[in-house]
Amino acid sequence: MFTKIRTSAPGKVILFGEHSVVYGKRCLATAIDRRTYVTLDGRPESGLIEVKALDQVFEGSVDRLRARCEESRDEPFGMSLGVILAIVQWCCDGTALDLDGFSLKIESDIPIRRGLGSSASFCVATTTAMLLKFGKISYKLTDLDKKLVNEVAFNMETKIHGRASGVDNTICLNGGILSKMGSSLDVLPAIQLPLLIIDTLVPRNTSEQVSRVKDRLTSHSTVGHLLLDTLGHIADEALVSIKRSTAGKQLDLEEQLSELFEINQGVLDALGVGHEKVSAVISICKKYECRAVKITGAGGGGSLIAMVDRSKFEEQSLSAALKEAGFSVLGITTGAEGVRIET
Repeated sequence: MFTKIRTSAPGKVILFGEHSVVYGKRCLATAIDRRTYVTLDGRPESGLIEVKALDQVFEGSVDRLRARCEESRDEPFGMSLGVILAIVQWCCDGTALDLDGFSLKIESDIPIRRGLGSSASFCVATTTAMLLKFGKISYKLTDLDKKLVNEVAFNMETKIHGRASGVDNTICLNGGILSKMGSSLDVLPAIQLPLLIIDTLVPRNTSEQVSRVKDRLTSHSTVGHLLLDTLGHIADEALVSIKRSTAGKQLDLEEQLSELFEINQGVLDALGVGHEKVSAVISICKKYECRAVKITGAGGGGSLIAMVDRSKFEEQSLSAALKEAGFSVLGITTGAEGVRIET
């Protein structure tokens, strides 16, 4: 008899390294305490698949699932179905013949298309549940099991985005903090930072912002590359501070990272990925004792992260001011746990 499986994985934010990571510089990301939950259960009907996600439902055979993916591949629900189909085919060696029926329910409190790792969280949680169902990994989630989950989840991220760095799926799998430089990925111990995520509600277009930076490098090569080098040095310095803090060294980590946030945002503005709404958010935050605010992700709108001093900070007042100006705010805890088997 099929045993119900429930898994979850966190979202993420980029702390440092937006854009410069594309050019081989360091990137630092952290898992956040917003999660995607996947519940996988059996069905008595052989070959019948049911998927509930994003307030939509699919029910049908593998062939019908394949057709539905083609019909709605550019929509979030269609992308989710495409990932599920690809995992099923991978687990069944590409055939998906004699498949036991199953029901897959996906729930998440991670806002989508806001640079918070919603797709990677979904890919990691779904991959873990499906690999458990097909007996490809164990409930112990050994290092070898996690390696396989990461490989499959990365392929699924690539399927969604066309190109993926490996940062999002790796941080959603392992939790804590992740450092990426070139092809090197290192998972660091968790630290908790008092951060807020502020959504400008301006749609995020990553490829457009990446092209904008590339154009600036073409127009002003020497200065542009110095700016990228500066972003790399900022991430390097942040990593040193985080390592000293986790090693028990006495330092005001929040203050040091706040100063680096502020410098980092200035460089991103110079690279041309700011936005008038980003500037408006920063102006409001400064009135409410936020230590520093910066873009997280590609910029040109999207989301920002704010470092706050909890002893002085009045979240309700800031939330009200941001909402009145047309923005939203989300409190998070950093350094969250990675993928979990809930049942």
